Amino acid sequence: RGNVIKKIAPGNIDEVRSLLAGSGGVDVTGGMRGKIMELWDLARAGIPSRVFNVEAPGGVAKFLKNDLKEFTLIGGE
Repeated sequence: RGNVIKKIAPGNIDEVRSLLAGSGGVDVTGGMRGKIMELWDLARAGIPSRVFNVEAPGGVAKFLKNDLKEFTLIGGE
């Protein structure tokens, strides 16, 4: 388990990009790197995203209730 990056913004996108891996096998989404870069494109268009661990107990419910404490914000304030 790695450390959670709190925010991906113009000031750290190059560093984050260098840390992300593509898919190690057959994965049409491009692994985490592909997913984050797609979300980065949305952020640049003014649409922020949150990435979080859906396997964490209660994570999805907390997200839906806007009570999620550990996530990565891509773009946004």
